[in-house]
Amino acid sequence: MDEAALYEALTTGKLGAAGLDVFEDEPVDPNNPLLKLENVALSPHLGTSVQETRVRMAVTAAADVIRVLRSEDPTYPLFKLSA
Repeated sequence: MDEAALYEALTTGKLGAAGLDVFEDEPVDPNNPLLKLENVALSPHLGTSVQETRVRMAVTAAADVIRVLRSEDPTYPLFKLSA
């Protein structure tokens, strides 16, 4: 995410609001200007901290491991290998 571009969009009205769970630098700097905006909702990198999400992440990862073991491409590769 380009925090400078997001800040500009939020302060000029190009974007009405934002919800953030991740920042360019973590932990987030207490002087980060995004923290001072009233049109920004923040959470401390907890977007996946519900049981249903964690189960889905584990099942998705396991399914991709099975796909790779079958010499298939993973559905969600971390990076693309060049041919």
